[in-house]
Amino acid sequence: MPEERQKLVDTGAWPRSLRNTSQLSYCDLEERLHTTIMTRWHAKTVQFKKRIEQALSAHHVLPNIMHPGYRGQSLTDREIEIAMQLAATEHEPTVADLINLKAQSPPFMKYMFAENVIKGVKPVDWWVYRPDCVHLDTVMLQNKCLKEGSGLACDQRPT
Repeated sequence: MPEERQKLVDTGAWPRSLRNTSQLSYCDLEERLHTTIMTRWHAKTVQFKKRIEQALSAHHVLPNIMHPGYRGQSLTDREIEIAMQLAATEHEPTVADLINLKAQSPPFMKYMFAENVIKGVKPVDWWVYRPDCVHLDTVMLQNKCLKEGSGLACDQRPT
């Protein structure tokens, strides 16, 4: 068993807190290992929760609603409500266009939602196909949200 442990220590697979434990009993080793694993698990859980909170901000959900291929289809009702509240408070003229987009009703024609159109046309270009039919604020917002390299975040994230 000591050879196997040494291999694990050498490769870095054995937790650092357990490396110099040759004098400890099996129970002590087990307790240290459990503590090490739980500490790492807790740290990863906290890190994951922080990342989820960032990803679920309204500024990240709104682009999903505005994307012609997604249209908020995979979002929960709560996420849609949060994003629409953002649109209503910060981009009020866009709300009617977003509702029409979700409903696939005029000024958005059925052919605009065909799979080959959605896959073949960039979202930014899709929105400007009929710029005279949507509010100018909507065109500006979609450009900000859907432009390549934007990270799909509208506006500046809160600091």
